[in-house]
Amino acid sequence: MSLEVSLPRNLEVGPGGGGQPLALRFLVYNSVNGGGLRLQPVWKHLESGSEFAVGVTRLESRIGHRIPTRLNDLLPTVQQATEAAERDCTELQRWNCKLVTRDQLVAWVDGSVRRMWGRSAAARVFHIAMTGWDAEPAFSFEKVAPSRRTMQATDPVAAAPAFVETAYDALLALAWVARDVRTSNERFDRIAETTVLMRALFRATIH
Repeated sequence: MSLEVSLPRNLEVGPGGGGQPLALRFLVYNSVNGGGLRLQPVWKHLESGSEFAVGVTRLESRIGHRIPTRLNDLLPTVQQATEAAERDCTELQRWNCKLVTRDQLVAWVDGSVRRMWGRSAAARVFHIAMTGWDAEPAFSFEKVAPSRRTMQATDPVAAAPAFVETAYDALLALAWVARDVRTSNERFDRIAETTVLMRALFRATIH
């Protein structure tokens, strides 16, 4: 069972960056194979439909909250999420001003993104970052770093800039590629992994 809960419009944040609003959502998933109920508060980019975790600006990741099904245990989780969302509102504006360089993006994509998501996904992130377009590998046999892979453009990425310049731009590129999953469990994991990868990017921008 999976469920997406939309919160009232007055909780939308705008702009989240690039003038585009973000909406607060709660994802709920209960696997028939066990593991318990999972709840993940997310920001949904209204133009692209991409999602990333509420609390992403703290650069701390949890693979979705695992919570009991009793209502008394659920409400504190929702309250914590709304408090984290308030903190995100301020920090995401700062991310929209935090510059990243091409060399930092290359090191990040060829390193952390490749290790976590694989060469093809990393190459897509880099192509979006450099052009604003999604793409697929042109040659399956090409054994090069993701940033050097030959790509065939497919579709423009909604609200993506022509060239990533800020941490917020990089977050949206990640969130777009993170959408390609097969199951709700993978959706939860990718959302959490996006936060891990942003932490890696911030480590790179310090040096």
